[in-house]
Amino acid sequence: MKILIKDAQMNVSLNSKILYDEIDNEGYFFDEELDRIIVMNSTCLFLWNIIKNSVCDVISLEDITALYKKHFILDEENLQSLNYDILKTINDMIELRILINYE
Repeated sequence: MKILIKDAQMNVSLNSKILYDEIDNEGYFFDEELDRIIVMNSTCLFLWNIIKNSVCDVISLEDITALYKKHFILDEENLQSLNYDILKTINDMIELRILINYE
């Protein structure tokens, strides 16, 4: 999936080697190679589900932001940092090997 960010893009996909389960609106990811469990809160899980369930090959950061605004009640502070928080979450998921980044 391509995520469009202004004039740039990120190419990401789900890491098929990561096992996943959702319990009580949290995501539990098991990385068998590193023998580690990663727990994601509901806002991170929401982003993962956008990527997992997308029927499109391309989505913009603005589209993701709009989905967040529809799904969550955000105060002004959270709205101002939303784009940054989404990009940070994507980068964290790549670092944790939940997503794979293709340059």
